Amino acid sequence: MAAFFLLGPVSTYKFNMSQATPTLSSLSSSRLVSLLTEMTSAKVTVSGRHFSEKLGSFLDMSDSITLSEAHASLSRLSYEPLLTEVADIQDVFLHARRDMVASVTRSFSPGSSPLGIKLPIRENNNLADKPLSFSPYHRFYAAHQRDLDIKVSSLHCQIRDMVAGISPGMAQLSLLDKVLTETFVSRTRKFLNTVPRLLGVHFENLAQAEGESTDAWLDQFCGDMKAVLLAEIEVRLMPVLGLVESAAN
Repeated sequence: MAAFFLLGPVSTYKFNMSQATPTLSSLSSSRLVSLLTEMTSAKVTVSGRHFSEKLGSFLDMSDSITLSEAHASLSRLSYEPLLTEVADIQDVFLHARRDMVASVTRSFSPGSSPLGIKLPIRENNNLADKPLSFSPYHRFYAAHQRDLDIKVSSLHCQIRDMVAGISPGMAQLSLLDKVLTETFVSRTRKFLNTVPRLLGVHFENLAQAEGESTDAWLDQFCGDMKAVLLAEIEVRLMPVLGLVESAAN
């Protein structure tokens, strides 16, 4: 996997070819972790010991056997070369990332197309007589997560196939990437599913501190939720970016 990159304009999103392996420090200092920690005052940390303990608990006997069999099959892996340029792989990645960012950003704009995921709108005449619930915002965020899950999975498969055609070594890396992705996909989703819960804590804290008679705190919450969603895109793209960077090394 690859080093984590903070969200920025696509034109300034550069590939760090000298650092194709993620570190615990890059994950623990990620924008997503920083935002959630700041919003909820929760201890969202990633220490070396905590990471290794979690990794050990994730890998049961069947997972270990699957990884071992995959490693043993590398020498027997057939290689089919493809006329794939590294620049083409990078372009596919950047185009998909740009579309994901645009989709999230567009969903927060009141004047955007009625199609797709839309941010819940609170009617002004309901400010006083109807308590505001986090539920519609939870559904909004979860809908984006499902959408991102599909898009990132599709992109990952596409990049993996492109990388596998570069060389026998890249074909072996792509196979291991596929097995690792299948091994950890359910655990990754479970972890990311905790993000809406933490946003719910932030929602309630703002509502209690500011009071529901004003929309100022709600505007702040929506802005924070947007920042978290954009940061989650970067976290989800880390394994894919790792393949892209490995192809260039």
